[in-house]
Amino acid sequence: MSLSFRLLDCTFAKPCQYFISLQLDDNKKRLRTKVSQETGKPVFEQVFQLSDFEEDYANMSPDSIQRRLTLDAFVVLSKEGVSSPHQLLGSTTVALPDVSRSPRRTPGPKVEHHNLTFTRREK
Repeated sequence: MSLSFRLLDCTFAKPCQYFISLQLDDNKKRLRTKVSQETGKPVFEQVFQLSDFEEDYANMSPDSIQRRLTLDAFVVLSKEGVSSPHQLLGSTTVALPDVSRSPRRTPGPKVEHHNLTFTRREK
């Protein structure tokens, strides 16, 4: 099973390079998108296999857990002397569709649209 990820209409305060980190459920492993070009309105589009997140999840039946996806937005820092090459800007969580309740007769992918707001995490 794959997860096609597409984030459009993003607006950041200033043109920089950005990327999104994705975490499935409470899994420790995180995947990330490619780093955007320097822009204030990046577009992120990537396809991940659910098995990319963790082998345990690849072996679970799709109806055994309600999955949620946590997205973290990062800016790439290009300043010399910084301790980290990127900085967390904010996070949001999305409940993934329950594929066990989808009609099995419907071929093709399930598509959902969400309006997301990233919340800045306090240090």
